[in-house]
Amino acid sequence: MVLRADLVTDAHNDMKVAREEIFGPVAALIPHRGEDDAIRIANDSELGLAGSVFTADTAHGFEVARRVRTGTFSVNTFAADLGSPFGGSRSRGSA
Repeated sequence: MVLRADLVTDAHNDMKVAREEIFGPVAALIPHRGEDDAIRIANDSELGLAGSVFTADTAHGFEVARRVRTGTFSVNTFAADLGSPFGGSRSRGSA
């Protein structure tokens, strides 16, 4: 079996690949100008199911997590904790 994934580089937050659910695997790489800009981009979405951040400073990763409006958020992993409450944000869940 051959698995294929697509990476859209130099994307912008107004592109369809960044604004809508794209089933793939597809990932959009959106440039930013620092942490505040990256958080602004993450929060500028109708979606809000899940997010993650990877960092050597786990405590700071949790600070970032508190600023991103999403249903679930992981630090240094993509895995969901199935023992935790789960829900989205904005059009993908409540509030």
